[in-house]
Amino acid sequence: MDFLNKFGINIKDKELLLRALTHTSYAYENKTVSNERLEYLGDSILQLVVSEYLYIPLKCYPELSADVIKKYYTYFQQHIWCIHHQKYL
Repeated sequence: MDFLNKFGINIKDKELLLRALTHTSYAYENKTVSNERLEYLGDSILQLVVSEYLYIPLKCYPELSADVIKKYYTYFQQHIWCIHHQKYL
């Protein structure tokens, strides 16, 4: 946790941070909790955000087929993480 102090980051729930950073294979080998449930939650939130982001502008285009909307959804779902984190790299 030294790197958090180095950058002045204060984490209230350090247990949650450790869980978020614990890969399933490590958790299995060390009999601890993994980040799978948090990953599932994060994926669900991302799905909600992308769906809302697409739905609001696309409802102005009722002529678009479901297939076209699915293609937009897939594109954003795959690229939104990179777009968001590009600011911090």
